[in-house]
Amino acid sequence: YDEALALLKRSTNEYPNDLQLQLRYHKLLAEIGDKDELASRSNNLIEKLIAANSITSAALVFLNTIKAAPEFKPGSANSLLKLSEFFHERGQPRHALSMLSQLIKQHPDYPDMGKLYLKVARLYAEDLQQPDKALQVINHIQKNPDYGEAEKQEAAKLAKAL
Repeated sequence: YDEALALLKRSTNEYPNDLQLQLRYHKLLAEIGDKDELASRSNNLIEKLIAANSITSAALVFLNTIKAAPEFKPGSANSLLKLSEFFHERGQPRHALSMLSQLIKQHPDYPDMGKLYLKVARLYAEDLQQPDKALQVINHIQKNPDYGEAEKQEAAKLAKAL
């Protein structure tokens, strides 16, 4: 058993772009509960899957990883944004909100921060039915001089609708 695991690990290192092999190893790590190895490899795998336009597989890798290692956080802004969009489209606003919140925290100089906050406000208002939280986010958008006029106007429209 240990030899097979070591062989599979070596194979994933020798063939880092074989996504099917990487996914098999990821699944095995999740099944045996090796959360450290699982978490250490998941960011890279998620990035590669998103680059290959396999967002569903990337989302499954994320979900399997947080099940075993709840402290796991995807790293890149692109990954977090793509995962957020995926979860939102699939009717999972809490996961979408979690991805956006991590993006905001981990990448404070993200160039479209106002748009991210607007997405957060919409999630609270439209999907999670939490108008108070939506209004807090809208107020943040309105008060921040770094955010564009378009985001402020959209935030004002959203506030009127609440």
